[in-house]
Amino acid sequence: MPATWRVPKNCAMRVPVLMPLFLLLLTLTNATAANLVWRFSNPHPHGNNILEMRLQDGLVWQIGDRGQVYTSSDLDTWFPHNTGSSLSLRGLTFFGGKAFISTEAGGILSGTSPDDFTLVDLKTSNWLEGISASSSTLVAVGDNGSIYSTADGTRWTPRGNFTTSLRSVDYGANQFVAVGEDGFLATSSDGATWIEKTLTTTAHLNKVAYLNDRFWVVGDQGTVLTNNFRMTFVPVKVGVTNTFFAVAGSSNEVVIAGDGAVLLQPANRQLEPAGGR
Repeated sequence: MPATWRVPKNCAMRVPVLMPLFLLLLTLTNATAANLVWRFSNPHPHGNNILEMRLQDGLVWQIGDRGQVYTSSDLDTWFPHNTGSSLSLRGLTFFGGKAFISTEAGGILSGTSPDDFTLVDLKTSNWLEGISASSSTLVAVGDNGSIYSTADGTRWTPRGNFTTSLRSVDYGANQFVAVGEDGFLATSSDGATWIEKTLTTTAHLNKVAYLNDRFWVVGDQGTVLTNNFRMTFVPVKVGVTNTFFAVAGSSNEVVIAGDGAVLLQPANRQLEPAGGR
């Protein structure tokens, strides 16, 4: 039976992926003006733009603008954490018992807890939009074809010779997959040597995620791609042309979200290729 994508009930007509920004509440921590501290407060839970969310050891992490990290164990109460940086935080992953966060202007934050971060400067002005890890290698990708890898989280090596800006990277099935502008997609088995794949789309690809034994790629103009067992990426018919920014899921369902749309599909449903069979 062909896949049927649906909009969940009670979903607003426009579901922004990024939370509204820049409403600030002045909190007076002491009686003197010298101790004024600004924090994101409104709308609930904190008003910051959220660029990435991850679940690790029962704790949900959010990262956003101005170096802000938030954690929650119940998705209702969120606790802010001071990273010591005001950089925009772009991607989040976990490797070797630490959290790693890629930032604007070539930074990598790492720490064993949300209150203990160290910044590594990769000496580039490129924004590092995505980061992911295998059991042995950590990879960050970003502007102007930037790809960096490391085996220890400290010493980073530039990789690849691409020029297309990259927006996301993920790991699964012994492969890294990086995606970016103009329909760019590349794969690597070790994070060091990368091979560009030829796709049937030139739409910007905004996110890649490994879910239920396959990669899912989403992007502009309603673009959704997934791979077959030969790691060939094919378009999937979803019936809309909205721009998508996020894809996630469980063993039961795949969720795609973007500009004005949230789509759900059972994870075991047969996929319908774009353009028919």
